[in-house]
Formats: sequence, structure tokens, C-alpha cells
Amino acid sequence: MLLLGLIAGCCLAGLVVDASPALAQQELTIIQGKKKVWPAPSDQQWFWHEPNAQLPPDQVVALFKRSHPACLTPENYNAVLLANTVEVKLDRKKPKKDELRFHTIWYQKNGDGEGKTTYKLKLEPITRLELWYVPDVDEMLPRNRTLHWCVKVYAGSVYVFCFDAESAARDFMDAMASVLAATGRKLTIPSYGLYVTNLTAEQAEDLGQTRVEYILVTSVAIDGPADKAGIRALDIIQQINGIPMRNMSQFEALNNPPGSKFPVVLLRRAEIPGQDPKQYTWEQKTLELVAHTAGGE
Repeated sequence: MLLLGLIAGCCLAGLVVDASPALAQQELTIIQGKKKVWPAPSDQQWFWHEPNAQLPPDQVVALFKRSHPACLTPENYNAVLLANTVEVKLDRKKPKKDELRFHTIWYQKNGDGEGKTTYKLKLEPITRLELWYVPDVDEMLPRNRTLHWCVKVYAGSVYVFCFDAESAARDFMDAMASVLAATGRKLTIPSYGLYVTNLTAEQAEDLGQTRVEYILVTSVAIDGPADKAGIRALDIIQQINGIPMRNMSQFEALNNPPGSKFPVVLLRRAEIPGQDPKQYTWEQKTLELVAHTAGGE
């Protein structure tokens, strides 16, 4: 069910500063650590990459020509498409028809068949690209290909393109971003490089809370803003820039300008030394986060 995991799916130099007095006075509960309450860290790794969207057309064509990704798409759940070439097809009269064409050989995942097809991906709905390392993606692929580096393309649905090498995946992202820019389209670049979710009632209870609030970090982009600030997966964010984070809606409503610096107050689970059975406490930390600035610092 790796395809479902890949297709499903949601900053900066870190300085530790003092927490606000009100938060610092909170009594943090020592817990046993209920494994069924807190998820295990994923072995899939998200890597920060802001694509270069200024490649010249001849370089884009060359990169796509030597691009041979495995294509995992919502429309072809039971098959894997292995691309021989990738072609850009633009329609000057009807830009909404602009598309990438993947000339592929397809394989049924159960090994019952194979054939040739051209898969078409429209450019219009593409909003975001992400780079992921997936250790076990090759279990889905034929002929023992080790395509661990995957580009997630968000275009309403999520499309996944997997490569043998990290450099090939990054080149694919740069080429795609350059095509989008050349046709007047722009990608969304995350401000912080992290995904969060609401706490469950069981997790809030395990924290010693009487109400469900705060947000749980589920994934952090390596080398992204949140990673550089020291934020980790499974941290629990209480405040960002003085605003209590009681749920995801408040996180999504944040509007910190690019390059701005602000404190993030969070809880991090830590083992208490010398305890048998193991016991844990929640340590409160305040980190400085810097909102991403497009094109670098």
C-alpha cells in the first residue's frame, strides 16, 4: 500500500530563547509513553528543494530527454509506468491544454501484463513539488529498479515520479518548474517546510491536557526552514509568534512575511534517565524560526 502512502497527504537558523513566563510555569506531566497513542517516525524522508525555474528551453528539453522516471498515478493504481522519454506539449491557443507527455512502458503490479502508453499530465493544476526519499518504493517496481528518490507533484491529486538518483529527481523538478514559469505559472514554495496535524483526544489525555489543543508535527523537510530551526517530527507546537496553535486552522492562517524571525514554543518528548520501566517527560523548548525567502536568504 506504499502508493497510497505516497499519494495521500500536508524554518532556518535555530536559536534557543527563553519561553514566555506563562508557558514556562506549566506543569508538564511525566508519562509512561503509550505507543498506540503516538505514531512512529516515518522512514520516508522529505528533502527541501526550491526548484530553479529559470533554465533555458534547450536545457529543459535535454533534462526531460534523459529523464526516465517511474510514474505512480491515481488513474493507474494497479500499474507502474516506466517513462522512456518526457515531452513538453504546449498549445498557444488553449493554454489549459499545456501538458507533459510521458511515453512509457506500463507493468501490472501483479505481473499479469505490460504494454506501451503515453501518459499526459496537465500543467494548469500543478501547484507544488516535493522531493522525498522512500526506502521501499522499489518493492512496487519490476526488473529490480531501485528508484528511491521520488518527486511528488500536487495537481489536485498527487502524482509521484521516482528516480534512481537524487540529482535526477532534482533536475526533473527544475525542468518542470522552468516549464511552468515559461508559461506564466508559479509554484507554491512552503514558508516553513513542515506538515502538522491536530492532536487526537487520546494524545491530549496522554499529555495531561483536559482539552484537545496544540498541533503535532508529522514531517519536517530536511534542510528546510523548520529543520534549520531545530524542529523535529513528533514535536508538539503550542505557539508560533505568540499565537496559540490550538488546531491546524490557526497554523494555516499564519501570515508571517518572508524572512521574518519569530519564536516557536513546543513540547518535545524526552526519556527520563535511570527509570525502569522507561518513563518520559515533555520538555518545553522555544526555537527561532525564519520564514522562507524565495530564491534564498
